[in-house]
Amino acid sequence: MYLEEAVFKHLTCSQCSKYLSISPIKVYPDRSIKCGRCGKADDGGVESQLYNLIIKDAIFSCVNSYDGCPEMRTLSTMSAHEQTCRTEEYSCQLCAAFVGSASGLYFHCKNNHPAQSLDNSEFLVDVDKDGRDIRYFYSSGRKLFFISGRYESSRSEININLSYFGKHFKGDMKYTLRFKTIEGTILYGSKQYPCSIMHQEMAEAIKYTVDTSNLPKNILICTFDVYEKPALVYNEIPSII
Repeated sequence: MYLEEAVFKHLTCSQCSKYLSISPIKVYPDRSIKCGRCGKADDGGVESQLYNLIIKDAIFSCVNSYDGCPEMRTLSTMSAHEQTCRTEEYSCQLCAAFVGSASGLYFHCKNNHPAQSLDNSEFLVDVDKDGRDIRYFYSSGRKLFFISGRYESSRSEININLSYFGKHFKGDMKYTLRFKTIEGTILYGSKQYPCSIMHQEMAEAIKYTVDTSNLPKNILICTFDVYEKPALVYNEIPSII
């Protein structure tokens, strides 16, 4: 039984915020619920037989799925997998209050920074304002990104960098950026640039000089697209273009 994406956010541990994918699952008098990673013997919790019965055949994504792991397991096999699947720690680029796993980072940003969490790959820049920092969080499926940059009104220059959080290497994740007016006129379209890989290597930022004289209402719309390098498939003859 595969669990839909919308269900996962309700099946997390009250202590570590990871999925309830390792048994035993225990409930507590304060209505908290802990996974098998966090629950201890004689800690006041009671094993939820009902939960274990209902979810025992469910297929969970690995707790490191937001970190790039594609594995999917049941309760009975997830513990063995996690022993060999390393969890990286990431810090929130919107505040200094969070350091933890990629999945924890996702829920932290959604819950604590809703105004800076993008629902789609587009954001606005008001070029009528003086120097302005640009900081957003964006998720595409289970891939996490931070958009950072700055608009300098003195030079009418904007620079943007897209950082990926996960177990990829520089060049595996790339992006393009388009600037357009609120009327939809495209002013600039970039080539593909490599994403920065957070905690590994920063890539070159995209820079663009804004012609504010032809910009309706002084609003610049920034749209980006992300491209992932296809995984290598062996035993296949590559196509020739």
